Amino acid sequence: MELIYFTVGPSKLHEKFEEFIAKGNKENIGSLSHRSPRFSELFENLSNNLKILFNVPEEYSVFYSGSATEFMERIVQNCSEKNTLHFVDGSFSRKFSEISGKQGRINTEIVAEDDGSFFLDNLPGTYEPELICLTHNETTNGVTLSPLFIESIQKRFPDKLIALDIVSSAPTSNVDFSKIDCIFFSVQKGFGLPAGLGVIFVSPRALKKAEEIEKNGKQYTGSYHSFMDLAKYASKKQTPETPNVFGMYLLNEVCLDFLNRTIEKLRSETKIKADLIYKALDGNKKLKPLVTNKELRSETVIVAKPINGSQEVIEYFKKGGFLVASGYAEQKEMQIRIANFPSHSIEQVQKLCMLIDNY
Repeated sequence: MELIYFTVGPSKLHEKFEEFIAKGNKENIGSLSHRSPRFSELFENLSNNLKILFNVPEEYSVFYSGSATEFMERIVQNCSEKNTLHFVDGSFSRKFSEISGKQGRINTEIVAEDDGSFFLDNLPGTYEPELICLTHNETTNGVTLSPLFIESIQKRFPDKLIALDIVSSAPTSNVDFSKIDCIFFSVQKGFGLPAGLGVIFVSPRALKKAEEIEKNGKQYTGSYHSFMDLAKYASKKQTPETPNVFGMYLLNEVCLDFLNRTIEKLRSETKIKADLIYKALDGNKKLKPLVTNKELRSETVIVAKPINGSQEVIEYFKKGGFLVASGYAEQKEMQIRIANFPSHSIEQVQKLCMLIDNY
């Protein structure tokens, strides 16, 4: 029996993945030089399509790397010199903070309350960070940041740079990106593609900060993928070195498909599917949602606590034809994580919910 992957990344492949692969092979994309006119055309088309899909301002730059995690380090190096502020509500937001500390920054942390909420009152009134780092959707525990909270950060620090990790909420993240300076994600979750490609949108003022840091020579901005180096090559519709060309081609194909379906429809379907899963979990006595505050429940990564541990329920879902993820790190044996990305159809979610109802 072929399993349907509801793992949180890598996850179920896009339904047209094999079609896109065959199309790319026919066009010899795997042999395409990253210094060719055809690649420059791909670079430009992909960057423009991503901006349209995410409604990112035209003046933002688009850069590519091998992973989203790499961009955590690049953001810290290029957008701060002394201090960063991190809102920590899970393992990946903590990793962002740890990376900042390893880069020699004073990485102040505000840790979420037990229900996943934050209180800005914990900050000293005179505190002024250079860079504020947020994780929109925690893949580890299924907590999401509300739009109102993000707006409150923007109002509290109107002149400070803000970085937002949307790795597990993209492409359906409903955020005003015009007020965010660095927005980054990878493709192995919501885009239904194999891992190996990271994307970041960078605002003009973030690039200006990177330029200032590089010019004063007091702070290391990285010999590999510094923002100024990436910007120099992006102006020529190129990358500094050979990128994941086939991955970029596939991402562009998925973008075109999503644009055709419209982001509004993708968001609507994601909410409908999430509501179905949470309703099934809320009604189950042996498998309960981890996040009790409904305002902070992720629509794309749904975490549940089985009373008999994760392995039993994972095997139960396998027998029904579905593969879900175990908990993250120390929660591996105590939680399960269920993905809800555009590649998961409503019909598949309905079948999954029937299994939850019968567990």
